[in-house]
Amino acid sequence: MDVLQTLETLSSASLWSQTLLESRRLLSASLDPSDFFNTLLPPHELLLCRAHEITALTRLGERAAARAALAALGELDGGGYCFEAYVELYGEGRKGSFVPLQLRLVRAELESEGRSMEIGECL
Repeated sequence: MDVLQTLETLSSASLWSQTLLESRRLLSASLDPSDFFNTLLPPHELLLCRAHEITALTRLGERAAARAALAALGELDGGGYCFEAYVELYGEGRKGSFVPLQLRLVRAELESEGRSMEIGECL
């Protein structure tokens, strides 16, 4: 079974602890080019792993860690998360953002919670 498919399966089953462990294992393996069996992931797959990690952190109630991981990604709407930025990998034909909808939804959820807390502090 493909590792990204494993992450999808774990997430779909709401097995958040296992999703977090598997996403972190995959991310750490992808950073080690000397490991023959774990080649570096292409950017869109790496971002998908990060999305699973951040979603799992959020669902496990580790909101501060999820926010920090999300902040480390930088601007999601910038050019760095577009197929056009990696023409050598994806070719000329692929265009547009490869930011997973899941990541955008979690970002909105975390931002919404932050605004709710700010409003509550003012009351």
